[in-house]
Amino acid sequence: MKLRTCILAALTLSACYGDVCVEFFDGKCPSEGGAAGTAGTGGGGNNQGGGGDGGIGGSGGNAGGGGNSGGGGEGGMTPTQCIPAEGVTIGADCGVFVESGADGNGQQATPTANLQNAVTAASANGGEFRNVYICGSDSLAQTASLVVVNGVNIYGGLNCGTWDYNEVNVPTIQGPADVPAVLVQNGSSTMQGLTVSAPNAGALGASSIGIIVDGSADLSLVSASVTSGNGQAGVDAEPFTMMATAGDAGDNGQPGCTGTMVLGGGSGGERNCVGSSPSAGGPGGGGTNGTSGGPGGPGEDSGGMAGSGQGVGSCSSGLSPVGAAAAGLNAAQETALGDLTISGYSQSSPGAGEVGAGGKGGGGGGGGKECVIAMDVVGPSGGGGGSGGCGGAGGPSGGGGGASFGVVLLAGAELSISDSTIAAGSGGGGGAGAPGQEGGNGGAGGVQGLVANPVTNPNNSAACAGGIGGKGGDGGDGSGGVGGPVAAVAAVATGVVTQTRTNDLSAGTPGSGGPGAGAAPMGATAQSCEGVMLLASGTGTCE
Repeated sequence: MKLRTCILAALTLSACYGDVCVEFFDGKCPSEGGAAGTAGTGGGGNNQGGGGDGGIGGSGGNAGGGGNSGGGGEGGMTPTQCIPAEGVTIGADCGVFVESGADGNGQQATPTANLQNAVTAASANGGEFRNVYICGSDSLAQTASLVVVNGVNIYGGLNCGTWDYNEVNVPTIQGPADVPAVLVQNGSSTMQGLTVSAPNAGALGASSIGIIVDGSADLSLVSASVTSGNGQAGVDAEPFTMMATAGDAGDNGQPGCTGTMVLGGGSGGERNCVGSSPSAGGPGGGGTNGTSGGPGGPGEDSGGMAGSGQGVGSCSSGLSPVGAAAAGLNAAQETALGDLTISGYSQSSPGAGEVGAGGKGGGGGGGGKECVIAMDVVGPSGGGGGSGGCGGAGGPSGGGGGASFGVVLLAGAELSISDSTIAAGSGGGGGAGAPGQEGGNGGAGGVQGLVANPVTNPNNSAACAGGIGGKGGDGGDGSGGVGGPVAAVAAVATGVVTQTRTNDLSAGTPGSGGPGAGAAPMGATAQSCEGVMLLASGTGTCE
């Protein structure tokens, strides 16, 4: 950070020239001429040292002068020629020049209006000439994030045409919606005398972020302003419009007393459901030619009880399971603050509620006994039990609200602030979670087999029907989304913030948690050195 500190001191105290000269100007400091010239040769030039008696080089400056007996050698580049300050006119060879509405190539006499092209061109320059100068107070709208690399500096506060300092000229770098306005990567950069503005987020769940500084970079804000808009509300989960899949019906019983052998009762219905155990109804009881009909089978997995076969009395139908199956658990609330990357902020999702349990199968109906017309003819059989309905799917959770951050520091990045303002907006509210899907109804029981000729078999009743399958459990409810966090400065892990002079850092209200399975948490503003650090005031250091 030594280089950045020296620049600030040069603007305010005219000090620290030794370090600046080493870093910027290869040891050639202001007011220091070059090597002594040959006696008798006059010096002069825009960046030439003045002549002095006896061939000793004189002071550097905007214009050199001839000596009595010897000229000065080449003078050093004056630092303030490339740094906007009171009384300074920027040199034509200091960097790339930008003016709103211009159509030139970026030279001082022919500036360009394309800020990204200017920054890219300046990044290829060497050393102290990696500068971009913006004149006037117009807004420069960007269609994508402005990417600043290789330690490019961006300066405002200049008059158009003359390129001299004028503090009332504060241009605005206006970012597009839903992406960071500026990305700073790879190197030490300064932004001075300008405003960076990120608009309100547009898409649901999107954030508004002014500047992101990558871990390979650090940034100085000098007499600058960074503002971000409001994050957008999170996405509401879509509720289910249909119940879960119903169970399958059991097969019907077969008719009796037909003169042909009945092989058995109707099969129970079967259903395989996604996320829950399969279900099957019990088989119906077979018809007999004895003293009583066959009993039905119970529903699988402790389902409905089986019906008894016809004996002295009538048969009984299969029973349905008691009550619906167990509902799925509600989604757990998400409390994590989300992730910060070079792409921006992403909120963690609580996930959906759990799937409800599948319904149990119904019991099979009892079968009928022998027929009067012939002892070797079998009676009717019972209907099979229906399978249970599928468990409902878990309700999806609401999306997290968008954040509002002025400046984001990724791990290892550093931020120096002097006479600057950073203002974040408000966070977006979390989206609403959806209720779990209603469990599917149980399948119908199979119809009982009938007597083929009730006239000739008046003393023999029909077999009995199968039981209805159990209702599937409802899915668990989804949680509301977490509210969007806010901070003037949001730093990851080892980000460092240093302030000098007077600064104004503020943030709006964090987003409220969305409705759902319990109240979701509000977006955060707390300071922490674990995971994500959100600096509500923008002060302090986290290492």
